[in-house]
Amino acid sequence: MTPDLSTLLKLWDTAVWEFSLVFEDLSDEDVWRSPQAGVPSVGVQACHLARSENSSFGQSVESPLDIDGMGYFPYDPKAPLPIHLAAAEVFAEYERVHKAAIAWIHARGFALSDPYENPKFENHEGMTWGDRIEYMPFHVAYHTGQAYMARHIMGHDTTEN
Repeated sequence: MTPDLSTLLKLWDTAVWEFSLVFEDLSDEDVWRSPQAGVPSVGVQACHLARSENSSFGQSVESPLDIDGMGYFPYDPKAPLPIHLAAAEVFAEYERVHKAAIAWIHARGFALSDPYENPKFENHEGMTWGDRIEYMPFHVAYHTGQAYMARHIMGHDTTEN
């Protein structure tokens, strides 16, 4: 059974909403702080998600979060990133990139046709656009968990989720 594309997009948006909760009461200095070696900061998680959504769906939205090298783990940078955004600005920028990806999908009519019949997805051999869209809610949720873990290691209280 082919999943309904509108349901997948809603799940993806729900995962993005959950990621927004990571930024509640997060200090600007902690957004880019890695709590320990091998644990990417909340900001690095946002960069990874923005890079993934920007590069996966063919649009090329200019974004300070879309940085080469943020595609696959390990993507915990050894040097500070050249990004000077406050915590709320980081999420707002990621959300802007996310909305552009959703708009790109709608503009191509994927919501009106079966995306599993569309041409293969260029970045992942054997995947269709539908496969990639189906994966995205999980991808955001996974990195949301990592971002929460970073906050917990830093001793932050977080939203009950």
